[in-house]
Amino acid sequence: MSPLQRLLTTVLPARWSARLEARTRDWEVACGTCDRSRDLWEAGGVRLKSNAEPVPGPTGECSGCGRRRQMVIRRKA
Repeated sequence: MSPLQRLLTTVLPARWSARLEARTRDWEVACGTCDRSRDLWEAGGVRLKSNAEPVPGPTGECSGCGRRRQMVIRRKA
């Protein structure tokens, strides 16, 4: 759990924390090159009340190709 996730789940009521985690798990972060993806919550992200995909996405280390790439945050299919 990332420091932000830990802080939010500690400060927010249990019902809100569960909702935050559930809604964040609806999203995934994927490598823009090799398209390997993983759950956004597991990657340490938080997403609540979001409908649009952020443009451009964050830069991160891909566990698939092992390189630093532009990541794509998208709703799971």
